[in-house]
Amino acid sequence: MSSRAGPRAAGTDGSDFEHRERVASHYRISAQYKSRMKYSIYASTTLCLTVLIKAVFTQLNLIKGSTSDQSVLLLPWEMFWLCSIIPSILGLMSLPRSKTMYLTLYSIGIAVFGVGGIVWGAVHNYPDAFQYFHTKKTSQTLFGLPVSGMMFLVFGICMTVYSFSLFMTNKLLEAWRSKGQKRE
Repeated sequence: MSSRAGPRAAGTDGSDFEHRERVASHYRISAQYKSRMKYSIYASTTLCLTVLIKAVFTQLNLIKGSTSDQSVLLLPWEMFWLCSIIPSILGLMSLPRSKTMYLTLYSIGIAVFGVGGIVWGAVHNYPDAFQYFHTKKTSQTLFGLPVSGMMFLVFGICMTVYSFSLFMTNKLLEAWRSKGQKRE
């Protein structure tokens, strides 16, 4: 009721702002975490695609000392980890309409395929990393750097991104499920 020019409305001293409506907290939290979640999903998908880059480098013989058969494009743990792209698509589909079922499937899929694939990959790459740590010799190098070391760097970044994703998923599910509930 304020105007730029003219007197203040009669009967008010300016202290009547307490009655104004506010945006409910679950809408504010939802909007905040939706944008963060989108970036997190894009980051985890991009990091997951490093497996495909590694496969291309292996096929082009840029990875020296590759012990894997050249006819095998992806190792089993790499295929398992690539399956985490499917839950990422579900996560992106859940955001525009706040679909809790899709977001729940995303969190389960990331926990199984994302985190599980990373753990499997870490166990698979551990012997080579252990050997490099103790003897400074490795079975596979890319541009003179140990492939297992680079993979553990990617694994660490992915675990951080997946942790943030699961945290934000939990916050979004709490906000979306609290819609319409009366607070005491």
